[in-house]
Amino acid sequence: MSRLPYWTPQEVTELLNILRNLAAEGHSIIFISHKLNEVMACTSRVVVMLDGRVVKSVPTADTTARDLARLMVGREVIFRLERQAVQQGAPVLRVSDLSVLDQRGLPALRGISFDVSGEILGSPGSRATVRQNSKWHSVG
Repeated sequence: MSRLPYWTPQEVTELLNILRNLAAEGHSIIFISHKLNEVMACTSRVVVMLDGRVVKSVPTADTTARDLARLMVGREVIFRLERQAVQQGAPVLRVSDLSVLDQRGLPALRGISFDVSGEILGSPGSRATVRQNSKWHSVG
């Protein structure tokens, strides 16, 4: 199974700059994405499809990300949900001073400590090896 590449914000910015420069030189570009902020940042016209049919074609300046989301799914989209604070209990996972070497024997993680108690812990990163190593060393 192939994985899509992870793009850092800096790489996305560079890609969008390249696309804008190509368009300024007279090239036509078809940019297919569900990431509406990127679509709004680099396009002059947006075509929204739903179930294989064109729903709307509109100049980007005449629409919003919220409008595009509604057209993409066929209903209003809630971007933010109001949630009540949750009382956290005792930790269900405690990791102390985790250090991991990668496949080459180089440090992938160094001195990582955290507690998890009724929450979702995210570990962002662009290197799959670091994410994979931390996952396996944390749970088993």
